[in-house]
Amino acid sequence: MREGRGEFTINSSLTRSAQAYANLMAQYQWFDHIGPDGSTFASRIRSAGYTGGWLGEVLYVGPKGDGPSGIVAMWLDSPVHRSVLLAEPFTEIGVGCAVSGDRRWCVVDFGGP
Repeated sequence: MREGRGEFTINSSLTRSAQAYANLMAQYQWFDHIGPDGSTFASRIRSAGYTGGWLGEVLYVGPKGDGPSGIVAMWLDSPVHRSVLLAEPFTEIGVGCAVSGDRRWCVVDFGGP
């Protein structure tokens, strides 16, 4: 996925932020970068303890049977999402998913120095 630029490093703060927001979106059947509580991805990531300078986020909602490779392929087919996934400043990643009923919500939070 990184097109020859190396792998992401998993970051526990980004993972904590991503999982908490996936849980919140599933709980409220919500899908937006602005949370039902008014939070932004930057405020959520900072609240989780991440201190890097670069921040980004991609979201997914769809059938709970959709797997990781299909979700990533969908993001890569979208110019906006692709630009976030492949952005040079992002070196760290956190992923969270939650299921409610027949839907899956996924959040990927990105960070960099």
